[in-house]
Amino acid sequence: MVNAPGTIYFSWKVVKNFLHAVTVDKITIAKKNTDDSLWKYYDKSQIEVKYGGTMPDKTVFYPFQIPEAVVDEKRLISEEKYESMLKKGELKNNAIHPKFVAK
Repeated sequence: MVNAPGTIYFSWKVVKNFLHAVTVDKITIAKKNTDDSLWKYYDKSQIEVKYGGTMPDKTVFYPFQIPEAVVDEKRLISEEKYESMLKKGELKNNAIHPKFVAK
């Protein structure tokens, strides 16, 4: 969530203590649209200039344009870690890669 009001930000600080760590890791609330924490999740080339990125601001909204995917190799986990997380039940609410479904 970007540009979250203070009440949402404060509420999240309280609520996240009652959630599983894997769920908490999936949620980020930024107080403003230029928060530097956003760049660990998104590449600046995928975000419009008005939100602090480098992609030109959109003026035409249809047909939809999907930004090109940018893969940060540093953020990928190994197959061993993925399989370990699966065995521990940490991925129970996620779509499982077909390679691991039969196991």
